[in-house]
Amino acid sequence: IGIYSIIQKKFIIRAPLNIEGKSIILAGKIPQNSRIYIMKTSKESLQKASEESVNMAIKDRKSGDKPNFGIFFSCAARHLNFGEEYYREIEA
Repeated sequence: IGIYSIIQKKFIIRAPLNIEGKSIILAGKIPQNSRIYIMKTSKESLQKASEESVNMAIKDRKSGDKPNFGIFFSCAARHLNFGEEYYREIEA
């Protein structure tokens, strides 16, 4: 589920985790009266977005030096999309 943030000028994604009756339980909140969108992606585009994020973080370093290490935070939605290939994104 995607919610467009007018303030941030980008979509905020909320992963569906469960269905209870007529309700979809999401990972995260949706502000009341929000307009939601059904979002679609592929493993390839998720992996590419991860690579681009890492490259942007390295480029934006003020020192210009390459970092010695990085910390990667993922979410439930990534695991749901990648399934058994979950570590493919991290390797990218």
